[in-house]
Amino acid sequence: MLILGESHYDLPEREVPEYTCKWVRDYAEHGKTNRFFTVVTKLFLGLPNGSSPSSDERSAFWQRVAFHNYIQSFPGERARLRPTAAMWADAARCLTRCWNGWNRSLCWCWARH
Repeated sequence: MLILGESHYDLPEREVPEYTCKWVRDYAEHGKTNRFFTVVTKLFLGLPNGSSPSSDERSAFWQRVAFHNYIQSFPGERARLRPTAAMWADAARCLTRCWNGWNRSLCWCWARH
């Protein structure tokens, strides 16, 4: 399964091609906390409110799925800043190329309007 997020948000000088891979690895393997990744993990594992996934649960879940951000560059330094029209257009081309290279049959999208 592919989990599709909208974008990352951070300072422009921190934007590197490996950013998303590092975030997923830090969360899944190194115990770094992140609200988005915790919510997604809990949702798919069926964990109740107020609980947290164990390190083993978190790692096992993120080893079984693929994650990709639709928008490939930072819209801004913090969440709720909207991507530009150019970012949306670039994202469509990138996702098509990526999807064709993955062996996934299901895509779960997560975004906020």
